[in-house]
Amino acid sequence: MTATRNVSVALLLGAMLAAEAHSATVSAGSAIYTYDNTFFTRLFPGTPFNPGSVAVDVPVTAQGTFTQAWEAQSGDTIVDELTSIVAAGTINGVPPVPFELFAGIDEVPELGAFTGSMSSIVNDPISGELISAFRSVSGPFLQVLADGTRLYAIDPYTFVASVDSLPFGVGDIFVGTQNVAARVQLGPTIDPANDPIIGLVLAGGVLEITSIVPEPASGCLAALTAACLAARGRRSE
Repeated sequence: MTATRNVSVALLLGAMLAAEAHSATVSAGSAIYTYDNTFFTRLFPGTPFNPGSVAVDVPVTAQGTFTQAWEAQSGDTIVDELTSIVAAGTINGVPPVPFELFAGIDEVPELGAFTGSMSSIVNDPISGELISAFRSVSGPFLQVLADGTRLYAIDPYTFVASVDSLPFGVGDIFVGTQNVAARVQLGPTIDPANDPIIGLVLAGGVLEITSIVPEPASGCLAALTAACLAARGRRSE
């Protein structure tokens, strides 16, 4: 009788553990990434940026960091936000035009949040870690040229990818899916109703992750904070 009871208890515990493992999902978390970004901007003719008579597609390159915070998995969805995106790059031309790029609610709150989600999620049956998902993220962004000119996209630019980990992995590539209008800011504040459209940020832009720092050491975090503060200072001048 005792042996039978022990077997029953063992089977019950095994079933409970199996159920717990099966129900394991991704917990809330955050990460900081560095990335390379390449895309094309189409400059419309008859503007200060393209005084010619035909549109010109100009290659743009940038490198920077972004901070991601994600919520705990709920069913087949993980909701996340890129709270800070900061980069420096060049609009290729003669001569090349340096710029800084900002996005995310911590950097340009007047433009709005840069938000995303993961769906079609497959979890590791034991750990609950994400092993595959479809990823989509979108938001507006601001470019500040070397002479202080401010260009921005108020319509969300969307990136998509298939991912196999969270945090994402080095080499993961996200691709832009649609064109968005690029405006030049004329006054002291962003005003989409009156700021003219001078071109398009074209679909097909590529963002590639080059490193991940899920929990930055204090020195690294201080350096990143200092860089962000310096960038904000330059942006407000």
